[in-house]
Amino acid sequence: RYDGTRTVMRSATYTPCDVCEETPDKAPVWQIRAAEVEHDTENQSISYKHARFEFAGVPLLYTPYFSHPDGSVERKSGFLAPSVGFNSSLGMFLENSYYLDVAPDKDLTFSLLAMSQENPLVGTEYRQRWNNAALKLSGGLTHSKRVEKRDGFDQTVGGQLRGHFFVEGEWDINEKWRAKTDIAWASDDQYMRQYNQSSDSVLRSELELERFSGRNYGVARLLTFQDTRVGTVQADQPEVLPEIVINMQGEPGSMPVLGGSWVLGGSFLGLRREGNAQDMGRLSMNAGWKRRVVSDIGVVLNAEAMVRGDVYRVSDRDVANTTAGRSRDTVGTQVFPYLNVKTGYPMVKHYNTLQALISPEVSITVAPNVDVSDDIPNEDSSDVQIDATNLFEPNRFPGLDRVEDRSHVTYGLRSGIYGHSGAYANFFLGQSYRLNDDDNPFPVGSGLETQTSDVVGELSSGLNGLYDMNY
Repeated sequence: RYDGTRTVMRSATYTPCDVCEETPDKAPVWQIRAAEVEHDTENQSISYKHARFEFAGVPLLYTPYFSHPDGSVERKSGFLAPSVGFNSSLGMFLENSYYLDVAPDKDLTFSLLAMSQENPLVGTEYRQRWNNAALKLSGGLTHSKRVEKRDGFDQTVGGQLRGHFFVEGEWDINEKWRAKTDIAWASDDQYMRQYNQSSDSVLRSELELERFSGRNYGVARLLTFQDTRVGTVQADQPEVLPEIVINMQGEPGSMPVLGGSWVLGGSFLGLRREGNAQDMGRLSMNAGWKRRVVSDIGVVLNAEAMVRGDVYRVSDRDVANTTAGRSRDTVGTQVFPYLNVKTGYPMVKHYNTLQALISPEVSITVAPNVDVSDDIPNEDSSDVQIDATNLFEPNRFPGLDRVEDRSHVTYGLRSGIYGHSGAYANFFLGQSYRLNDDDNPFPVGSGLETQTSDVVGELSSGLNGLYDMNY
């Protein structure tokens, strides 16, 4: 022991095992064995010389020097564990980072990625927490060449500055308001994958403001996208400037005659594209009534009546390019009312350690024939797929630009076994049938393009909150 602060041990081991004293002849799950171990209480660190990492008594890794905090502090400045590897576009690489404990509420990390085939990449990450907010800034910068396609051929672009920048933030303004930001930017399409920064095909940047109040919810957001797919025709993804959604619902029993509760909502969507591509503004309003009834014999009835109206303002319409003399600026409207009644009869059997459920369900949706105007584009309802989560919805389109008109019946069977310990297994099987086969609005491949839909099934299970399966 030196100066009352340093203790040096030779041929020593370190392990966090707290039961090793009870079984001294049994190797711990993991330990570090070294020729020399030094514990410095002043610097709050433990350092090793000629150390090897052992798992269940078997040595796996060796390092001539290694150190870490001694456990008396939660965080400590210092170098993080390096990483070494090989990449076909980078060659051999070595990455090391230095962590700086700025204060209890903030920290900073610097990183350097050295490669045999490219110039080094420097990176940084800053994090800070407040009582009701959090912020994370990260980015990287390098100077290197890249490859891009020109006239169908790969061409190498000379050395240039390349990098990325990410921002993640959240602010709980008060009990009713919350703001969030998520910004992602890259200098070029190849950068993110070349340097293993992200596997996302499209980088999304978003500013969002939310409000919560009882059963009411509102959100306003701005969205922009950067398509980073290489070797494919990039879609003309519009910017969302803005999207505003408001949903309000009354308390149960707030309707004096019918019972149930009232529902009001509205939204505005603005889509903007570069150049002379199609832009759209859409204002939607909806109003309706919902009620849930459970009879004395156990029949569960859910009823809702809704009406929605949409107004569209479209400029630079795509469809007008192929129609001589047709205006590229249009205004369109549509009104969609419907009545949906869903009933089920859940039957439960109790056992000593579990309960079993079986519930036949059927619903009917009554809606008029709605002829969608040619002045209404399809921006949000082109990808339609049915599954167990939306089969019983009155309108199976994912967006508002298309509506499922006319009437249809949906029927299915749900069953499940639920253990008292938390384990469960669920099964669902269902199908839908259109009462009229004329003017089917669904595309081929959706599962709804014929009068009788595809059969939808789902099997899910879970074990005590540890494992889950869904098929």
